[in-house]
Amino acid sequence: MRKSIPYFVVVISMMLAGTAAAADDPSDSTYDGQSSPGPILHQSHAPCQGGETVLVIQDTVEWFAPDDARGNVVTELIAQGKNWCAIHSNEVAGASLAPFGDIIIPSAQNQTFYDNLFPAGAIDQTLDAWVLSGGVLSANLADQASGAGAGGNWDGDEFVGGVRHVFQDSESLTIAAAGHPIIMGTAPCPSGNCGAIIDTSQFIDLDRWNASTHGYFTMLPIGTTVIIVDAADRPVMIEYPYGSGVVIATMTTSEWMYGGRLGQVPLGPRNKKLLANEIAYQESLVDRVIMVGLDIKPHSFPNSINTKSRGKIPVAILSSPIFDAPAQVDKTTPTFGRTGDEQSLAFCNKSNKDVNDDGLLDVVCHFNNQATGFQIGDTEGVLRGLTQGGRPFEGVDSVRIVK
Repeated sequence: MRKSIPYFVVVISMMLAGTAAAADDPSDSTYDGQSSPGPILHQSHAPCQGGETVLVIQDTVEWFAPDDARGNVVTELIAQGKNWCAIHSNEVAGASLAPFGDIIIPSAQNQTFYDNLFPAGAIDQTLDAWVLSGGVLSANLADQASGAGAGGNWDGDEFVGGVRHVFQDSESLTIAAAGHPIIMGTAPCPSGNCGAIIDTSQFIDLDRWNASTHGYFTMLPIGTTVIIVDAADRPVMIEYPYGSGVVIATMTTSEWMYGGRLGQVPLGPRNKKLLANEIAYQESLVDRVIMVGLDIKPHSFPNSINTKSRGKIPVAILSSPIFDAPAQVDKTTPTFGRTGDEQSLAFCNKSNKDVNDDGLLDVVCHFNNQATGFQIGDTEGVLRGLTQGGRPFEGVDSVRIVK
């Protein structure tokens, strides 16, 4: 049941020119049902130009944002030197997400945002497929939030992997996975805002600002790690695998404290660590290796390779329901040979082909035989490469080496 707590309107004057001024913040991060003009972000506040690796999906500023008018997630991305851009929720459906290694969803969005993100009550299929194919999604999902125009909710909707949530404020949070990198603050963090999360008293580092979380998660997938729980030991920050990808999801109000508790506690305190740790950890996951199917010398078995040949070896990088090779593979990056690090690439076919008749198009590349380094006795060939979003992938297939 929502608490009856005084509410003071957040005044964030953010026009299209990108200026902002913050007055007193609400004494609680939950929405009181009052309507007021929201700090809606301009459609092109950070347009994607090509080459960005981090995508922010955002319609409104999450609560007050004293450092950058575009929000606290953006503030930390800039501080960590990430190569990012942003789109609105109405651009997600059908968007080309393949170039991005990680995507961030900020909390405290408006109702239009959640309606676009959860068409027909389930997460948009474009975003779902992107995670399945190996994307790393960091989803800050605290809804029914204070802040002008930010009172939207995703009640009853189904998130990636079937996860759902229950809206219920809790001001007391507890660390459930003390060794998790988000808690330890061990991921590389150029901003200097990261650090080990502790939970010792009011405002340090997790709770006691009336609504430290806006709910808890239900329907957790197999393999879920519960990172933080509420006062009733219910999961409020989790990580779970989904296909080749990873989802980090939270109902905590980490962005609200990142900006500083203006008003009741003058100029702070700012607890930047939880949000900073989350963003740094997400980025570190992009370096995980995606395992893909490989077919050396398609339509040939055994895959015989003559070490004296000066020809080329065709190798197919296979698609699967969770890896779209034509969309994902950066065709300039594959290396192939006895270790997988050999710079043997000659070229990749411009057109793609279904080499194993499974109905999915595959990528076929050709490698200079003399550069692969195969030796008598080798039984495997290894291919490595990068996705369009910079994620490493690797595949292995059998070989028979002949003189």
